[in-house]
Amino acid sequence: MFSWNNKTATLYVNDWTDDHYEQFEKLFKETGQVCVFVRCSSDTDDENPYDAERRKAKIISALGKQDHIEGYTYIIIETPNIPEFYNA
Repeated sequence: MFSWNNKTATLYVNDWTDDHYEQFEKLFKETGQVCVFVRCSSDTDDENPYDAERRKAKIISALGKQDHIEGYTYIIIETPNIPEFYNA
């Protein structure tokens, strides 16, 4: 089960690719769990309210083929279009 208290790697994506899968595997091996942030941006179809759901389904399908289960080894969080992240 995903533990909110354990060290967690972060992966930011607009749309899932094979490169993201390789990055996910590397991060998962380092920390044991990953938070995938699905970033909404002008690159996505703003007219389609289900676009984020389509992208999340693509991630769940790709990771499920390798026995990763959402809510156990990773979680997905939809984020607004934040161009830069700052650590305080």
